[in-house]
Amino acid sequence: MVAFAPPGKQFGRFNFNANAQASYGEIASFASTCGNLANTKHVFDQITLGSLPVPGRSPPTVRGIGDLARIVSFGNKAGRIEVVYWRSGENLGEVAVEGPPNDTRITPAVAEELAKKAVGSS
Repeated sequence: MVAFAPPGKQFGRFNFNANAQASYGEIASFASTCGNLANTKHVFDQITLGSLPVPGRSPPTVRGIGDLARIVSFGNKAGRIEVVYWRSGENLGEVAVEGPPNDTRITPAVAEELAKKAVGSS
């Protein structure tokens, strides 16, 4: 896992169910291996189709990242997050850009660009 926060700030994924609003942006990236292709596909679908998106809505597919990539967006009064999840063979990866709800730098395009760089460097 790689995590970035502003100088002097502690990295800690925001709790979007909390009453406190996120006050600064963060970027996180991680990768893991699932052991076999069938398990990788199952875990990827559970994350991107089963538990994260709004029920009844499929997250958009992102081209050019791994075997399959999807972007999931969240937001409420506490903060916002754009996450690109991908699978490539037996590997899973994620890049998340998160922060205050009014931070206009947090966009799907930024998350996608960072994910492409992460995949290119792995």
